Amino acid sequence: MGPPREPFRYAQFCALVRAAEILGHRWSLLIVRELFHGPMRFRDLRERLRDVSSSVLAERLRDLEARGVVQTRALPPPAGVGVYELTEDGRAFWPALVEIARWGARFLVREGMRPGDHTEPDWLRAAALIFARAGATPACRVDLRVVGARREACVRLAGGPGGTRLAAADDPPADVTITGSVAECLAVMAGVLDPTAPPPGSTLRAEGDPAVARAVARLFEIDFGSTGPGPAPGAPPH
Repeated sequence: MGPPREPFRYAQFCALVRAAEILGHRWSLLIVRELFHGPMRFRDLRERLRDVSSSVLAERLRDLEARGVVQTRALPPPAGVGVYELTEDGRAFWPALVEIARWGARFLVREGMRPGDHTEPDWLRAAALIFARAGATPACRVDLRVVGARREACVRLAGGPGGTRLAAADDPPADVTITGSVAECLAVMAGVLDPTAPPPGSTLRAEGDPAVARAVARLFEIDFGSTGPGPAPGAPPH
């Protein structure tokens, strides 16, 4: 990957500064986000991040390794390839990532999906974990399903007195299955889109109990900020 370079630093003795030095470069935070999905090869990261060059990605990974946030590991045969994964220090960033994403959601939902934005289906699982409501929620089971051009993802959630959780394998079947893009599913979670009455041109659909479908937003907690929600993400322009 090339020789190590002098690490970027601010001349300030501050915990926030140390975090900014590690994750403040372009792509660094997103690399960590991707590795929370599990170990990945270099080409997997490049494919999922889309717009990052090989040289920049290699540089960011080298920096994260040097700070002890990321490490490399060789998979056993028959795979026999090297992967990147988070270290204990890297995994410890999860609570902070959750709060950053919660803060960012007010802009995401308010501004909607921009031209050229792409999504990965399995980002939906992370969103479900991040925005799950901790307090009592409706006692129901919901499948959120995203079908992409290259892969798909399905997240089963269960509500109840203890809040929203990922459903266990032996839980009863879902009361409703909601299928759409990542942006459309996020809009349903935010209460911006009614899955039983999708707008024209939408890929969103709900199969099952319509009352449960309309209650899906009550399983989640998304802070819109003082200005409230904006247009539904992914909704076609009028």
